[in-house]
Amino acid sequence: MVVPVYNSTDSLIELCQRLTTVFEKTLHETFEIILVDDASPNPNTWKTLAQIERSDSRVRIFQLMRNSGQHNATMCGLRHANGRYAITMDDDLQHPPEEIPRLIEAMTESNSDAIFAVPSARQHGTHRNVGSFFLNKLLGLTIDKPPHITLSSFRLITDQLRRAVVKYDGHIVTVSSLICQSTQNIANTSVQHERRKSGRSNYSLMKLFELAIANVFNFSAVPLQLMSLLGAAAFLFSVCYACWIIYQKLTGVLTQPGFSTLVVMISFYSGLILLSISILGQYVLRILRTTTFGSQYNERHQEGRKAL
Repeated sequence: MVVPVYNSTDSLIELCQRLTTVFEKTLHETFEIILVDDASPNPNTWKTLAQIERSDSRVRIFQLMRNSGQHNATMCGLRHANGRYAITMDDDLQHPPEEIPRLIEAMTESNSDAIFAVPSARQHGTHRNVGSFFLNKLLGLTIDKPPHITLSSFRLITDQLRRAVVKYDGHIVTVSSLICQSTQNIANTSVQHERRKSGRSNYSLMKLFELAIANVFNFSAVPLQLMSLLGAAAFLFSVCYACWIIYQKLTGVLTQPGFSTLVVMISFYSGLILLSISILGQYVLRILRTTTFGSQYNERHQEGRKAL
């Protein structure tokens, strides 16, 4: 279990107790709980985490030196995780621990590398629901995500996929995008979604927008590809337009001195500049794929595909 934590003192003890009950009494499996404090400004958060760790040896806690965001904190936890599977979830109890067996059952049935839990009825605020909807639609257009898959922070992944994801060492992190870059063997399962018992969501519309921008520019080649197409189209248009101006000059339609020369030069060189930028963009795209998108491939080891 990997749980990024930020100012959630009121829910942490109950969360760990419910997780323990699920794994001990329902699943009858060994487990560990990794709690990563994302530099919470509330000092009671770390004190509560330390209290939980002292009371249960299966709990491990980590603290980031500065606030780095939910996804970075999740990556920290994934790097410290062990076991055949890793589960990530929020710290506010909106993801019920009792739904974890559903994720495991879905993975066993589909033999997937990752299972994303999809709330049957979201209990977020309106702005969060709308923002999440458009974020998923945007990700479907810009990253290599299966079109029928809905992403969420409540997920179950295999250890092999976890090891593939944590290879990424870029500054900007979105875990779901990294999962989609690593595998297409992904499935959804429907789960219950509960209301927050205290506090409010840390994801404002602005943060959701920033997350969308981070995904588009850090995990997608679409902007560079669009720029390349625009540059090539502009160059072709400028050549055609220049030929048209030359034809009008030769047939006597244009009689103003210097006009045709000026138009031809501006059109040609403007198109050439855009074409040159698009060519440079293709080289940048290849560098981006090499440095950001990780390894050339991630091989699946079949011996690791064992059900709980």
